[in-house]
Amino acid sequence: MTESGSKFGFRVPLFVGPLVALVLVIALFAVLDYFYSNGQFFTSDNLSNISIQTTVYALAAVGLTVVIISGGIDLSCGTAVTLSATAVAWCILHDVGSRINDGSNVREAAVNVAVLIEEKASEEEVESAKKKLADLIQLKISLLEAQLEPVAKSMEMNDWIDLPSRQIDAMRESNRRMYDRFDRTEKNYNRLSSNLDKQKSRLVDLANPGFSLTADNAKQYWGSNLPNHPSTVYFSIIAGVITGVCCGLVNGVLIAFLGIVPFVVTLGTMTIFLGIGNLVSGNVPIRTMRGDQVPDWLYQSLSLNSEYIFLGLPPGVWMLFLSAMLMALVLWATVFGRYSFALGSNESTARLCGIDVAWQKLLIYALSGAMIGLAGVFQFSRLTVGDPESGLGLELKVIAAVVIGGGSLLGGRGSIMGTLCGAAMLAVILNGCTQLGLPVSIEKIVVGSIIIFAVYLDQPQVKQFFRSMWK
Repeated sequence: MTESGSKFGFRVPLFVGPLVALVLVIALFAVLDYFYSNGQFFTSDNLSNISIQTTVYALAAVGLTVVIISGGIDLSCGTAVTLSATAVAWCILHDVGSRINDGSNVREAAVNVAVLIEEKASEEEVESAKKKLADLIQLKISLLEAQLEPVAKSMEMNDWIDLPSRQIDAMRESNRRMYDRFDRTEKNYNRLSSNLDKQKSRLVDLANPGFSLTADNAKQYWGSNLPNHPSTVYFSIIAGVITGVCCGLVNGVLIAFLGIVPFVVTLGTMTIFLGIGNLVSGNVPIRTMRGDQVPDWLYQSLSLNSEYIFLGLPPGVWMLFLSAMLMALVLWATVFGRYSFALGSNESTARLCGIDVAWQKLLIYALSGAMIGLAGVFQFSRLTVGDPESGLGLELKVIAAVVIGGGSLLGGRGSIMGTLCGAAMLAVILNGCTQLGLPVSIEKIVVGSIIIFAVYLDQPQVKQFFRSMWK
């Protein structure tokens, strides 16, 4: 069942209930905030902020909706999201674009030079390695110059170069928005100029016959604060999505072809994905540099300060809406969608009707994994950090969004619109509690209680009771 009946002879879409509940929750917190707090809840900025907070787990929830409709579950979705984010961070940190296009990156080339010097290799080998390193640094200098040019023009056009401190103070007092823009531009200008000078000096050092370098120094300093190859960010995004797909495929194979219960499989893979993430990151968060390694358009994709705001929302939120519409289309207008509902309604009947249940489950988990990978990309864009540990507990929000949105843990029922309403309701509750100054412990109690109540309403006897009252 994807819709609910009524005594008037028409069928009410499943998402109407969660949508009405969302409106009531927003109204409730708006009233409470107006009387007991600072009245900032029902403002455009705060509502936009809520949508940004929702995006990451809502993307994963959109994929999980198909899994739950088919009668499955995925407890590993939280650690899979952060494993995908860790994959993005690793690729950016190690400049995979340079590795693919140039055969190496500056850090690796510098370490190679240092090792050859320490091992007292032949002069020809050392010079060849130094030339390769110099070529890579020259490419970085070109990228730095390209980044610096528009920033320098902006500084010159606004007469911000060597601006006296009294004018800066006056700007801070009279026009805060312009001051913030000046401060951001000046920091970028100083950072890029300093880095450019440093790389040019390294070229001069490499040309010196007495040049020496240790491997530790090369690892620590020669690969940091450098702009990545332009293709690196795209390879990194692809790597994040593929990581999510691989996580989904692992779950799908174990569930579909080995016949293990989804709850048990995903409980196990939740820990496995966490362990893989820690191996990749070396048990510490992978930190990347905004501007140098992470382009503006990526780390501003979920920011209210983004230069790419459209209709009050950043690109990441619009990507959520687009993904949700495409997934809804897949569910309602394709054979795959009909098979997914059939599988959740009655797996035995679906098998008798000729549906290849094993391959259908594999495709469902792979599709959900793709959405999880995309969520991981946006998780990275918010923090520019790959931290596998941050995924613990995220599965609660993802599953809660689907359940609160009307998805049945028994399978056979759910909707993408309902899931978005459920995710938004969860974000509204968390944000509203924060606005009212309630402690985090109360937020967790409220969210947990709502999940239990939503699952309770999904029990057959409870639904039968409400149907009898409705008739």
